[in-house]
Amino acid sequence: MRDRKRTVLSRACLAVILLLAQLPALAEEPFGIALEGFSYPHPEHMFGIPANGERLNMAYMDVPPTGEANGRTALLLHGRNFPSSYWQAT
Repeated sequence: MRDRKRTVLSRACLAVILLLAQLPALAEEPFGIALEGFSYPHPEHMFGIPANGERLNMAYMDVPPTGEANGRTALLLHGRNFPSSYWQAT
């Protein structure tokens, strides 16, 4: 009886693992290494940076003011330890 329960549990675990392995294939569109396919709220631009003989690309969005411009600029950075959602309330 104990072996039968273990077999049923093993099969259930295997079924869950196989189902989870299929989840990426169910996504609408996979993102590329530079998050191609991600829908940003504003047009994104690339800024090339030469570093150690290589060219690095930094993506940015130049968001126009929603009201009257005051001549000030705000620079919000994200990456590695700070995802873009960190600035959502700002």
